[in-house]
Amino acid sequence: MATRSRSRSASAGSGAEEAAAKADSDAKAAAKKAKAAAKKAEAAKKKAEAAEKKAEAAAVAEPVPAVKKSKEGAKGPKGKGAKGKGAKGKGGKRRGTKGVPRRPRRTFKKYVHTVFKQLMPDNSMSKRAAFILNSIVEDVTERLVREAIQLVHAAQRHTLTSKEIQNATKILLGGGEMGKGAVTYGTKAVTKYAVTTTAA
Repeated sequence: MATRSRSRSASAGSGAEEAAAKADSDAKAAAKKAKAAAKKAEAAKKKAEAAEKKAEAAAVAEPVPAVKKSKEGAKGPKGKGAKGKGAKGKGGKRRGTKGVPRRPRRTFKKYVHTVFKQLMPDNSMSKRAAFILNSIVEDVTERLVREAIQLVHAAQRHTLTSKEIQNATKILLGGGEMGKGAVTYGTKAVTKYAVTTTAA
């Protein structure tokens, strides 16, 4: 009986030692993991600080000064009469890089002004008002052309005629007084243009 109790107590002691050793190794592993995580966090912090410093340096950096064009490049070499890229062509018009003159933007300002003077000869119009009316006319003509092209495609034709324009006007402006007036004024203008072109 005594030997059994001794063996039991010895085995219990060895089990306790093993458990203590295991707990100690687990604690050491946890400490190592914590150390590694702390190192990673510190490295990430250093990276963030470096990136912040870089951004600050980029923000503080002086802007690059603009390069001035040399007189020779703009006017060409002296004595040879050669033209540079920014040289003026015939008629004093500035040419592009390929030597093609720029086309002026087409506007309806001239026609808006003439119609306004026909309706109200005593009054005047500001530049802002002329610009707004011009943009309205451009927008309406663009919508008319789109609608007319859709009608041509729907009819499976290849030619845009006055009939499609009239139908597009009726669709856009409605069949009321405004639409009918637009169609009548348009037909008048087309007939007048046809008469003037045949007479010339």
